[in-house]
Amino acid sequence: MPLVLAGPILRRAAPEQLVLWLAVREPMRVRVTIDPGEGPARNRVFAPGEAGCRCLTAGAHLHYLLIDLRCDAPLPRDRWLGYTVALQSLAAPEAPWLDSADGAPELCYPGQKMPGLVLPSRVASLLHGSCRKPHHAGGDGLVEADRLLGRCLGQGAQAVASAERPAWPSALVLTGDQVYADDVGGPMLRAIHQVIALLGLPDEPLAGGDLIGVDGAQALYRHPAGFYRRETLLPRHKRNSALIEVLFGGVEKPVFTTDSAHNHLITLGEVLAMYLLVWSPALWPLIDLDPPPGLDPASQALYQNERLAIEDFVAGLPAVRRLLAHLPTAMIFDDHDITDDWNLSREWEEVAYGHPFSKRVIGNALFGYLLNQAWGNHPDAFDDPLLDQVQASLQDPGGKAHDELIERLLRFDHWHYSWPTTP
Repeated sequence: MPLVLAGPILRRAAPEQLVLWLAVREPMRVRVTIDPGEGPARNRVFAPGEAGCRCLTAGAHLHYLLIDLRCDAPLPRDRWLGYTVALQSLAAPEAPWLDSADGAPELCYPGQKMPGLVLPSRVASLLHGSCRKPHHAGGDGLVEADRLLGRCLGQGAQAVASAERPAWPSALVLTGDQVYADDVGGPMLRAIHQVIALLGLPDEPLAGGDLIGVDGAQALYRHPAGFYRRETLLPRHKRNSALIEVLFGGVEKPVFTTDSAHNHLITLGEVLAMYLLVWSPALWPLIDLDPPPGLDPASQALYQNERLAIEDFVAGLPAVRRLLAHLPTAMIFDDHDITDDWNLSREWEEVAYGHPFSKRVIGNALFGYLLNQAWGNHPDAFDDPLLDQVQASLQDPGGKAHDELIERLLRFDHWHYSWPTTP
């Protein structure tokens, strides 16, 4: 299993602050080195739990490193800043430091020895993206964005930063639907379940699961309706007919002529695994995409069509990983990050939050958003008590802390943020 499962992803970036996100297979010390090209490099070493570095453990082999580096002296603007993220095992203090790029040479553009970034004094251009669905056959826009950066760097790193009208974008702005929690391809769901096992993510008792005969995550993964028929698992007495429509009704999608949401992500483990698989190629070599047993002929045909699109998507992930390591990346949710038509009306909210099962599904997606997207936008909005509650929930999904965290996140009102830019 690779040491780095996803990342480093560059998030909020300013002369006084660099925010980085990584997922790793074991708790690690972190050393961030910033090389301005002229003058001495800057080094900062973090142990998990120290100010500026939070390690959150989600499973035996899934640990998140949330790095919030505050600079004593401002970093220079309008120039290329190379950086490295090196890791050292906590279990072996004398072990060598390993560069996060050692097992991922695709992190660096041709001719460069390390990833890098530019802190512009003035925003010259932005890259904007939204609505990224792995089983859509149209290709991945983030791969095209990586090609743009590669062409820019063909002029040389310092030329990119110092041009009067630099072609290097100032930031990548992602305005929602970075994952489709409600519209998951069968091969992606197959990969998600293998990642859950590989990483040792814990089982999750499902609130309201006793009403549907699926009392926990492992039972769900084994259930014959777990692929393409998840809507059939919901309670079918009269008062919950609206719940079935709210959570699994969806709309007709033109891509593979199938209803959305029949593979809706349900458990926290599924949400966390999905993010790893759409941001990084690291785990895909360990995945077997052969279809699960028990699919009917129509589902078999659909699975094979989706598999072709997913394989193309995976082939582009090294480029996506490189892009996300080089551009400050702002993110915000839209509905599909959580579920289709999320909070569209008061009636929707009353139905969806009035049943423990659908409330857990929505809460798990919001939990995953916090950990994988929201924190990096504005770390100060997520204080230590909240992250302590996140850790308690990761250790005991489905337990009391998990339910209390979901209640808190549904009331949370600091998802918004601003970045200091000109203009």
